[in-house]
Amino acid sequence: MVKIGLRASSPLLLLLGIGWGCALSSPFGGDEQQGGEIEIVLAPGEDARPDAILTLLFSAVAKESRCPTGYQCILPGNAEVRIGLTLGKGPTHEFTLNTNAPDGPTRVEFGGYTVTLKQLAPYPQGEQRIEPKDYRARFEVSPRR
Repeated sequence: MVKIGLRASSPLLLLLGIGWGCALSSPFGGDEQQGGEIEIVLAPGEDARPDAILTLLFSAVAKESRCPTGYQCILPGNAEVRIGLTLGKGPTHEFTLNTNAPDGPTRVEFGGYTVTLKQLAPYPQGEQRIEPKDYRARFEVSPRR
């Protein structure tokens, strides 16, 4: 798996936009076997191109209702993450992914790819409000099998 945590305009990200299924050196150190998945970490408003075709945009956190650390909740809650997916120069298609599968999909299949929301950070702490700019979403992008 290759990890990407860079803006789409980064030259390093463009160099990593290599075809699926080959061994790559991770920008975070050490060689990793790319088993078809690419891991991408984005802030709201950032986008990335895991390859020459797909663009993934992390639009915003639309809803935050996860049970804060230190609280006892009946349900774990959920956060809704809005994303945009674009193939080539085509139109952007909007999707909502969830941190908690029973509340909605955690992944979407689009144009031959599967995009999965793996994690949303930071996790709520008590009554502390999370500023929208402070969120980071970790996605996994893989070709449909």
